[in-house]
Amino acid sequence: MGQETELVYKYRDAKPEQSKPPLLILLHGFGSNEKDLFNLALQLDPQYLIICPRAPLSRTTGSYKWYDITINQGQISSYEPSDVKKAEEAIEKFISQLKRKHDFDTNRVIIGGFSQGAILSLNLGMKRPDLFSGIMALSGRLLKETVRQLSSESNPPKTLIVHGTEDYIIPIDQARFTKSIFDEIGESPEYFELKMGHEINKDAIEIINKWLQ
Repeated sequence: MGQETELVYKYRDAKPEQSKPPLLILLHGFGSNEKDLFNLALQLDPQYLIICPRAPLSRTTGSYKWYDITINQGQISSYEPSDVKKAEEAIEKFISQLKRKHDFDTNRVIIGGFSQGAILSLNLGMKRPDLFSGIMALSGRLLKETVRQLSSESNPPKTLIVHGTEDYIIPIDQARFTKSIFDEIGESPEYFELKMGHEINKDAIEIINKWLQ
């Protein structure tokens, strides 16, 4: 378990041990915790140092969130942009603190996540291509505030988008919209639609590992 940072986290060292391995940060979804995606981390490319932080806001025991959302009929209906900004700032600060604790390659930092964690990964990654070498979004979407900031001069890092066609929490049309924004600025992501719901299945894990190599 990570210490000496403002966010609690779990991590998996790179194997074999190496000087300055690439870093993969995995952000969990709404209502989960740092243990959730750590199970995924154990199945991913061993060359990466993988860090799974816990969101700073508590819901109930063992349940955390990066920012508040309103859910209507099973789908996300609203959020406060200022809350998203605070979450992004917390992640940026966390990465800065990690540099004092872990020896990783600061030029090879991928931010990724699932659901709310994927949303944060996409939106922060698009805004800070100087900080990240890649974005991995599993069942996420771009927020309208980020879309307004993008232009043909935007230069996002390499991006992987994986989404379920049967996802009723964040419907597939939001993933397709996100892809269209990338296409418009001339930076098409690696994009996969899988026959699954709001989840990460074995096919998604295979796609992720191929992309990470």
